[in-house]
Amino acid sequence: MIDFALPSLGADMDQAMLVTWLVEPGDEVKYGQVIAEVETDKGVIEIECWHDGIVEELLVEPSQERLPVGTLLARLRPMQEETPRAPLESPLSPPPAEHRPARLPIPPPIRHLAHSLGVDLESLRGTGAGGAITREDVRTAAGREVSLAPATVTVSEPTGSDRVKASPRARALANQRGLDLTSVIAGRIDGLVTYADVEAVGLRTREPEDKVSAMRRAITRSMSRSKKEIPHYYLAARVDMSRTLDWLERLNAERPIAGRILPAVPLLKATALAAREVPNLNGHWLNERFVPADSVHLGVAISLREGGLVAPAIHHADMLDLSELMERLRDLVTRARSWRLRGSEMSDPTITVTNLGDRGAETGFPIIIPPQVAMVSFGRVVDEVVAVDKTPVVHPVVHATVAADHRVTDGHTGGLLLGAIDRLLQTPEGL
Repeated sequence: MIDFALPSLGADMDQAMLVTWLVEPGDEVKYGQVIAEVETDKGVIEIECWHDGIVEELLVEPSQERLPVGTLLARLRPMQEETPRAPLESPLSPPPAEHRPARLPIPPPIRHLAHSLGVDLESLRGTGAGGAITREDVRTAAGREVSLAPATVTVSEPTGSDRVKASPRARALANQRGLDLTSVIAGRIDGLVTYADVEAVGLRTREPEDKVSAMRRAITRSMSRSKKEIPHYYLAARVDMSRTLDWLERLNAERPIAGRILPAVPLLKATALAAREVPNLNGHWLNERFVPADSVHLGVAISLREGGLVAPAIHHADMLDLSELMERLRDLVTRARSWRLRGSEMSDPTITVTNLGDRGAETGFPIIIPPQVAMVSFGRVVDEVVAVDKTPVVHPVVHATVAADHRVTDGHTGGLLLGAIDRLLQTPEGL
């Protein structure tokens, strides 16, 4: 069997809530397929499965319970172990001598309890209605004597807010504020109401403005850990952008408006290529040692409309041409601001870039996102006097800063990264 556990989606995440399953028992799952959605302090994240297999059982059902990282969520059967289907019976075949009724489906919570207690569900005979296996059956089989009061379950059609598809945190906040979810406009394409949607309504029962949001608390935890554990060093350089911007202007003049490339994209590509050249800044600090990454998965800091930020990865950014990188960036920003990021994008950036130019800042001094060991910041492009053949001229320049982990490298290595970024931006046609 293949265990599917709740993955860590970043250094500041230690728990999450299961929002929904996108598969059912018996479904075939392919490598990289999104099979569930969880909600963290940074929003709803799509979780991929990194195995081919058949869904054997779902051990946890969606709820408001916060699950720790590593919680076993489901089990898959490898493809080669799939049980062969029995041949279809001919309509002329005589009926079997003995017909065994099909076992009732076992709910995920009971499967989870059985797995936790080491109980084989196939060996149990249910005492519930119609032979259903109950929690008491599982606990009794595990050698525990539990007395449960009988309960009557009434199933009724959902009404009002119950009809609305909403994440657990969104539903909890709506209940807390006495809000009917039918009045909340979902920001996501699939209609799922998120915590941010409810937060944006602005009811009279809104929490005090000085209360730190869940996302801000998550950022605080991560950055506090970074400043406490990582000995930062900083280097800065002034990069002449005249050649890149002139070349980009000529390139965009030949393209339709929708296909034009933003000035931030050459900065991202130059950083990705520089990180490939200077591999000691591209990787993670794990188990008290540096582990270099095999690829450049470039994290991009994205500010959210509701406040806060996320830094998901553009995978293999060094291998993409500028048009592909532009498309990936546009897609990433759109999905980040509509809470549609994937687990792999949140968990595996190898070096991150933040661009504060659109916020008016000329220079930034970033804090490294653990377990990464470096972060690059670009400021606003400004006109400054530079020397060209010993003649002072005014050129557009950008201030680039690198923050790096002194446990892994020193200023020499950081200088190599900034030097590579500068050199690459002087020959933009090679990006």
